[in-house]
Amino acid sequence: MQKPLVKPQRLRPGDTIGLVTPASPLLSFRDIQRAGKVLRELGFNVKPGQYIRSRTGFLAGTDEQRAADINAMFADPSVKGI
Repeated sequence: MQKPLVKPQRLRPGDTIGLVTPASPLLSFRDIQRAGKVLRELGFNVKPGQYIRSRTGFLAGTDEQRAADINAMFADPSVKGI
């Protein structure tokens, strides 16, 4: 038996989008600011992850930090997109 397709709801102006860095770190804080600015100009609210500015070697923080940010966004009912 095949699982039913789960389709997310469409994002609408006023929805909150969570910003996380689950792989490589952003090169500069300006990248975070630019991403947030563009999303706000499109009408969205922006919620940056707690560890969005973290860096561990070539990764955007420790495994635990990156996982915590993603899990926190999925657990937050106000976040409609990541």
